[in-house]
Amino acid sequence: EYAEQGRNVLPVGEASGHTPLVSHLHRSLALELKNLGLEADLCVGASGYRIDLGVLDPDRSGQYMLGVLFDGPVYQNAASARDRDILREQVLRALGWNLLRVWIPDWWENRQSVVRRIMDAAQQLKGGRSEDSVEDSVETSIDRGKMIESALSDKSTRSEPSFRSEAPIAADQPEHSQVWPEYKVCLLESKYQGSEMFLSLEYTGEILEQIRTVIRVEGPISRSLLAKRVLQAWGITRLGARLDQRFTELIAKIKPVTTKSESMAFYWPEDTEPRDYGLFRNSSEDSERRSAEELPPEEIAAAVKYVLSSQISLPEGELIKQVVKALGYSRSGNSLEKAIRNGIRKAMEWEYAVTDEQQRIVVK
Repeated sequence: EYAEQGRNVLPVGEASGHTPLVSHLHRSLALELKNLGLEADLCVGASGYRIDLGVLDPDRSGQYMLGVLFDGPVYQNAASARDRDILREQVLRALGWNLLRVWIPDWWENRQSVVRRIMDAAQQLKGGRSEDSVEDSVETSIDRGKMIESALSDKSTRSEPSFRSEAPIAADQPEHSQVWPEYKVCLLESKYQGSEMFLSLEYTGEILEQIRTVIRVEGPISRSLLAKRVLQAWGITRLGARLDQRFTELIAKIKPVTTKSESMAFYWPEDTEPRDYGLFRNSSEDSERRSAEELPPEEIAAAVKYVLSSQISLPEGELIKQVVKALGYSRSGNSLEKAIRNGIRKAMEWEYAVTDEQQRIVVK
């Protein structure tokens, strides 16, 4: 039956049995890319986790260099939020896809900005095919792949050149500077597992070194995110009262530079002065994006300065929207707006900005 009729007779899932609708956005974006010299296929793949737009590699016949995901039919028809926002990307990245997400409202508001993002990503992938980049990307894919056993298609390329940058962007860097660097996540490894071992004094030295490593890589980092990174290495998913007390005692031994915003503590790398930080980082991947509560006000203040350096002055509402984008978020919410307002206050406290007589926020 397969030889006669093809894969339609195979017992695939219900989501795989329907070809997703090809929207005007699919065709328009593919046409824009074609005009700029990049060919793209629509709805690539054979499972429920299809790629909305697969950008073909001009240097490698028959292979894709980049997959673009929309919040279109595949996204909307997902069974759950976990399928939409987590599993789909994890499956595809584990299979070697380089992914870029495009939100339809962004396309409506500024399609040239969306096209430029894709072209920049494609150019970076073409220019990043060094041996080191490939090795780093393979390790990243293996890490994510441990969570999922699934298949999509044989068409995706197996190397994933890294989009990461070693340093966050400076607040006074000009606006036209290519792709914003991403937040660098620290992935710890440990040969020990379980809360009892974590609580044991025997392993104090190893845990202290892990804490120092995470602060060095991700700092400034919130207490909640720091605890999450370290506990994950020990196979612990929940911070109970005993574990929380243990973690507090360990932090006290290290005595890192600490700042506080409302009820959240933030820990800073050695030799870093929060007042002079002046940097911010963002994330394009949902799975690595920090929550609003995990954003240090000092970092948001740097993003405020960055936005105002090119806009000169903005009403608070528009400034919040621009800072949301600068930090890598595609949409806002009450918690994120509250965090950014705290960052704006910090920017004023540090004299990055002032309010004028029209209640606009002006760069200083």
